[in-house]
Amino acid sequence: MVVHEYITVGSFTDWCAVVAHGAAQLPYCQKHPLVKDLQQFVSSIYSILLPLHGPNSSKPLENPVQDALDQIYNELAPLIRGKKVIFIAYSLGALLLMKQWERVRTLCKCYIGVFVGSGLTTTEEKQSKCKQLWDPSFITKQNRDHFYKELHGSTWRNTFMFLQFTACSDEQELYCSPKERDILLQDRNVYFFNGGNDQLFPIETVQTFTTSESKCKIFVVEKLGHFDYFTRGWVSTRPLVQQVIQTSVTKSKL
Repeated sequence: MVVHEYITVGSFTDWCAVVAHGAAQLPYCQKHPLVKDLQQFVSSIYSILLPLHGPNSSKPLENPVQDALDQIYNELAPLIRGKKVIFIAYSLGALLLMKQWERVRTLCKCYIGVFVGSGLTTTEEKQSKCKQLWDPSFITKQNRDHFYKELHGSTWRNTFMFLQFTACSDEQELYCSPKERDILLQDRNVYFFNGGNDQLFPIETVQTFTTSESKCKIFVVEKLGHFDYFTRGWVSTRPLVQQVIQTSVTKSKL
């Protein structure tokens, strides 16, 4: 099982939301600031637990990237088919939704795609940085334990297994092909949020591919690093996300 459902009681809206966490995290629960905020806009929230994480970490995948894509799609499809959906995905979760954006978005009556702290490409230097940032000793050194406790109600030591994609697959498979990339760039309902100091996905990892014909929208969340969007940087991220959602939901009623 990769999808968990949270019901917002008393919300009179025909929108639902799908949220996806990043590498080496747990699924976003009801105490997560993003989930709390979404409750004013939607009737249901579906929280994805990425394959190879948490309880799913003991279930090996023969083809990690493609199997993960299929697992997520197969569980989401019956839940969101024909509905109005707000997708908000972070880091690895965003990569796994962007990679299959065409088939995911076609399920929906209408949709918004918000991709936070993620990008359309990477470099060997950034891949090396990723592995370093996910190393247990580095997490302890950076004192990120309290962030995990704040967001998930527990610390990384007893809640998740570390990302196995990097150990058993070609990392480049995680990133969009030129065709998949163009689908995102030409979608006026897609929004990218990148921190000005994001160590893994600087704004250039999206801007590099944009042209005057691109229809997606890009927001630079000033001075935020990769792990700041929903922690100390939520004060900066929140109003931008709310603005996008509020505007989109209002337009859908016209």
